[in-house]
Amino acid sequence: MDEASIQTQPMTPTSTMSGSISIQNKKRTRVSWTEEHYIVIKEAGGSRRRCSHCTRTWSITTSTGTIAKHLSDKHSISSNNISKSSNPSASMQPSIDTSRLLMTRTEEKKFDCSVAKYFVREMLPHIHVQSMGFVEFMREVLPSYELKSPCTIKRTILKMYVVVRQLIISYLAIEYCRFSITFDGWSNRVLTSFYPVTLHWVSPESAKPMSMLLDFLHVFPCEEVGKSSGLALFRSLKSFGLGSRLLCTISNSGSDTIVTSKELGKLLYETYNHNILPSSHTLRCIVHTFQLGVKAALENISASTYKLRNLIDFIRSSKVKTAVFKKFARTMYEHGERDPPCINCPTRWKSTLEMYKDALKVKNILLCTIQIISLEEKCQVMMIGITSLAW
Repeated sequence: MDEASIQTQPMTPTSTMSGSISIQNKKRTRVSWTEEHYIVIKEAGGSRRRCSHCTRTWSITTSTGTIAKHLSDKHSISSNNISKSSNPSASMQPSIDTSRLLMTRTEEKKFDCSVAKYFVREMLPHIHVQSMGFVEFMREVLPSYELKSPCTIKRTILKMYVVVRQLIISYLAIEYCRFSITFDGWSNRVLTSFYPVTLHWVSPESAKPMSMLLDFLHVFPCEEVGKSSGLALFRSLKSFGLGSRLLCTISNSGSDTIVTSKELGKLLYETYNHNILPSSHTLRCIVHTFQLGVKAALENISASTYKLRNLIDFIRSSKVKTAVFKKFARTMYEHGERDPPCINCPTRWKSTLEMYKDALKVKNILLCTIQIISLEEKCQVMMIGITSLAW
């Protein structure tokens, strides 16, 4: 027997002089329990795996661990509670809903886009897809469709924006007019800065004022945030083809937005070699200017506002104190219970005026509540002093 035939011959169990037995050299085929819970379907792009209990699909190369996690999280099926019968696939067959397997991959993508459009038009956060009411509604209306996660909805919206952005650029290119923009900076709860930019123009065909949300800029915090915002705004306008067609800008009276407008005008002048945005076309919002005047006027009564705000906050900080206020309200008024006045918010208009109006209506209740609470606290202090002396 030659050397080649010796290497290709499979090894069989043979007895050695010591009595041991060699293991047969065959690769053992492992079968996962998840194979009983998915089917293989053929599509135009190739074969995919589809869950037997819903419409979730995976690539043919997806690991069984991913499928097992889906079965455990969505259907409460794991390797510990599967049927131990001789024919497990037959025992699982009654739980398979064949009506859920009618939606194709193309239809599923269309419904994903429809859900994303609904969130955008209604200005809902993408986390709304997990709300109980929306989930129950979709199950009743379209049980064959599986709702996606908030991250998937977010990615779908961003993909749609890439397409819509090109359509907007093509549409604005044929509008023979000049445009104005409004922008304002704000930050979220984790102090991430954003600059929403709104575009305004008058349609040459219908002579109607038009407006649209053009961009949503993210500006990293830095020392010269005004210049950084101006550069980001300039790049955004240039990408939309509006750099040389700008008429004026409108912003609030904040120091950073004033610097942003000046930086934008400087960059436009350096790029297009003529004064597209002169200083006279950089306007300030009249509403924000009026707000600054109101805030300056409120400084004259800041001491009274501070005392009233602390008084209301003192009553609303405890359920017991709020109950005392409501008890006096039921005694003095015939219209039922009254809640303590709301505390003003510096960033919300008319909140200080509403706080003063509500406080004047329940002035007597506030005074009685404070007197009773102060008397109870003094009695508690006296009892503590008497108890300490007795000891």
